[in-house]
Amino acid sequence: MPSTRTRILAGLVVCVLAAAAVSWAAEADVEQAMKDLPKYEFGQSRAQLTLIQETLRAAEPAKRTDLCNRLAALLSSGATDAAKRWVCRQLSIFGTEAQVPQLAPLLVDEQLSDMARYALERIEHPSAVEAMRKALASAKPGQKIGLINSLGVRRDEKAVDDLVKALQGGDQPTATAAARALAKIGGPKAVEALADMRTKAEGDLLAVVRDAYLQCADGLLAAGKAAQAAEMYQQMYKPDLPKHVRTAALRGIVAAGGEKTMPLLTEILTGNDTEMQASALRFLREVAGPEITKALTDLLPKLPPETQAMMLADLGARGDPAALPAVAKAVASDNEAVKKAAVLALGQLGDASTLPALTALAAGGPCADEARQALDTLPAANVNPAMIEQAKSAEPNVRKEVIRSLGARGVTAAVPVLVQAARADDKAVRQEAFRSLEKLAGSQAVPELVALVVNPKDAEDRPAAQRALATVAGRCPEKEACASAMLAALDAAPADAKAALLQTLPAAGTDKALAALKKCVGSDDEKVRDAAIRSLADWPDPAAAPDLLAIAQTVEKTAHQVLALRGYIRLAGSESLKADQRLQMYKDAMAAAKRPDEKKQVLGGLGGVKAVAALEMVIPALDDAALQKEACAAAVAIAKNLGGQGKPVIVEAMKKVLAISKDKRLNGEAQTLLKKAGG
Repeated sequence: MPSTRTRILAGLVVCVLAAAAVSWAAEADVEQAMKDLPKYEFGQSRAQLTLIQETLRAAEPAKRTDLCNRLAALLSSGATDAAKRWVCRQLSIFGTEAQVPQLAPLLVDEQLSDMARYALERIEHPSAVEAMRKALASAKPGQKIGLINSLGVRRDEKAVDDLVKALQGGDQPTATAAARALAKIGGPKAVEALADMRTKAEGDLLAVVRDAYLQCADGLLAAGKAAQAAEMYQQMYKPDLPKHVRTAALRGIVAAGGEKTMPLLTEILTGNDTEMQASALRFLREVAGPEITKALTDLLPKLPPETQAMMLADLGARGDPAALPAVAKAVASDNEAVKKAAVLALGQLGDASTLPALTALAAGGPCADEARQALDTLPAANVNPAMIEQAKSAEPNVRKEVIRSLGARGVTAAVPVLVQAARADDKAVRQEAFRSLEKLAGSQAVPELVALVVNPKDAEDRPAAQRALATVAGRCPEKEACASAMLAALDAAPADAKAALLQTLPAAGTDKALAALKKCVGSDDEKVRDAAIRSLADWPDPAAAPDLLAIAQTVEKTAHQVLALRGYIRLAGSESLKADQRLQMYKDAMAAAKRPDEKKQVLGGLGGVKAVAALEMVIPALDDAALQKEACAAAVAIAKNLGGQGKPVIVEAMKKVLAISKDKRLNGEAQTLLKKAGG
């Protein structure tokens, strides 16, 4: 008997031979694909093309180069144009300088010029650029434009002289392409040529030349040559030029000159051109420094209201706290637009010192919305502690706004103060406190929230306290602790409070909470009993299902029957249940249902059960006129998901659907299902 070692070695030999066989087969497939490639035409199968492409992608560098050379050789062969186009596309991805000699002649080819150019444009080697540059002399107009574009993309400085000639040559499309290419390349010759052409060009070409000139200035600015760039921008800011050109030039002037441009900007801001004023302020945002901020705030009161409002918005966007005194002063403006802009700017710049003004404005008046927005966004670190202090004892209208903002700002440290505020004398303060507690409180606040449900300042506060408690309990991971706090107060609570607490128990969702609900279903107090049944119907998992079914089957009050059954049907759709469990629950629900509405709910749930038995259960409902619409929809939904199972049942059901349904879309689906099932 062979040893274990012998068997292992034999297995390895088999694996190596198998791998070699697979590799040989793959090589053979690639070779066949290469042989067939020269005959390829558009519309034929691309399987062999894909094989070659994937081989290129996975190959080692040496093998990839060899394969690329073989592909490039096809460019000078009798291969079809379709094959050559495809080869050019691959060389644009995988090609190197080795294939440049085969691609270069195609730059002046009637059919393949563009494809060859795309490939050369992406080959990162000087020889590729040189080939495109040399081809300019013999290229036809359309080819020349493409070559010019590619030379611009490659930023070929050696092509500038040729591009200048093309710019000045008289053919507008070629000149347009040359201007754009010169803009990308830049440099003194390009700038000089574009400057000269600015005085000669007309129409669309002039617009392109101006834009190219500005792009050259941008390039100089990016290269650190701010003075030279600024001079070019100034030339493009002359009054006789179109506004959009002057606006672009102004952006460059501000970027190049910074604070030195304030005299020009002051002239603009004190003028009458609101569009240029808005642009100037927008450009200034990009220039940091206290000098600009000071210059703007000094200028602010001298401006007309419309411009003041724009400047205030931009001072806020700059985010420089040095502007705060001027912005705070503008809040007192008699002009509503200025006042609102100042208030919003405070929200971006302000600190605790701005709270009195903002809270007073938020309490009422034309700027209340802006003041609330500002309160919610104040950035300084001293704002939250100051707000918490205000929330303790401020005048009710102000206190209410501070409490609201604490919730919006997510200040969890305010929770103890909010609990106190929930017992304030002012109703509006209490209601706002409950809303913020709903957002901020954690499990540690649950006992206080329970106390507020049981013994609120006013009975009208109980619903708000109940909502806050349920939201917090549902959000907190410490479910047992939340439930314990609720249950501890349950027995001694008066009926109204007990009913409110019961309705928060589903948010905790623990076994002990469920047991308490079950117990209260039998309460002698109608409010408590009603709350218990409603809460069972809202229970988050199927653990409450047996009790809900029992209530639906036995309770006398119709409202409770309906609540329990609807809750039971909802739980039957739980994803945690297996299909057979869900199906049984739907069967029980259908048997317990006394009204069409609940039966329709059952049918809706059955539509999501992937089982032949579910379809069998729907078929009788197809004969009930009150249920036919929902039954048809459920039958089709189930049949679509059976995967070919239960064909006789599908045939029976779909025939009935087609006989009674008036829904064209549904009937189309039923007809398809019927055919697939052999009906």
